[in-house]
Amino acid sequence: MEPELVLNIISGEVQSYWEQPFAQPYFDNSTKREVTATVGQSALLHCRVRNLGDRAVSWIRKRDLHILTVGILTYTNDQRFQSLHTEGSDEWTLRITSPQPRDSGTYECQVSTEPKISQAFRLNVVVPPF
Repeated sequence: MEPELVLNIISGEVQSYWEQPFAQPYFDNSTKREVTATVGQSALLHCRVRNLGDRAVSWIRKRDLHILTVGILTYTNDQRFQSLHTEGSDEWTLRITSPQPRDSGTYECQVSTEPKISQAFRLNVVVPPF
């Protein structure tokens, strides 16, 4: 079966459906990109990806480029890190249980497109005053 061809009204070019810009994954920029968490209370970083298709979402810790999660699988021995995702939703959440000040920094939500696309999130872990 031939791929469906569509006329791109803006450029007048004929392209296959999968070459259309709207068919590519993109970030929904409505989520908070700077998060402050208190030591001992779970930190949640919410990444929302539209039109994901068959691509994978990964969470990377920028300071050491450590891959923390791919999809819902955790790729670090530190069990405090977990990817939360509800089937069919656009949201991929990195949960850090019992965060410490050393967990502060930049985390990247990456999508396995070619070239890859990513969105940076800044986490600040603070110690509550006594």
